Amino acid sequence: MKYNASFQPIFNADPLNGGVSYPEPVDIEDVKVSLRISNSTEDSKIASLMKAARLRLEAYTGQFFKPRNITVIFKNQLGGFGLPYFPNGAVTYTDINSEALTDYNSDWEYDDVITATYNAGYGFVGNPVPEDVKEAIIEQVAFLYFNRGDVNGVGRMSDIAKDLVSGYKVVVL
Repeated sequence: MKYNASFQPIFNADPLNGGVSYPEPVDIEDVKVSLRISNSTEDSKIASLMKAARLRLEAYTGQFFKPRNITVIFKNQLGGFGLPYFPNGAVTYTDINSEALTDYNSDWEYDDVITATYNAGYGFVGNPVPEDVKEAIIEQVAFLYFNRGDVNGVGRMSDIAKDLVSGYKVVVL
């Protein structure tokens, strides 16, 4: 990604899509089966760990495993600006006056501020969360669940979860 060092792009990753909140990629019942839990006394804790596990795996891979609306405000003064996160569908580009840029080309140089709006992440219709990612989330939940209060487990990830999502890591050159 190239851009003028004096102007850093501004990112907004809105977790809602048009006001619709998407569920976590894994079902709490699937997590409880994996953890061998048959009651509901810890459902709120497990739900919290599910979100924490997904967020940790998203940070590790650089991808979203739950749909997001992305807004990026940037200048492309050097040309070649690449959007962060992979767009899932059409990208809408607008200028500083909120007028559509129908002929935008990321290779061209632009001195004006540009706003790109698009959806990113797995979980939209036609782009389901891969099964190995779901399994990685469940593995990370188990890791967090069984290492509660363990100082050595704080900030760490399950090796199994890492292995399962390693193919989804975004490499920036």
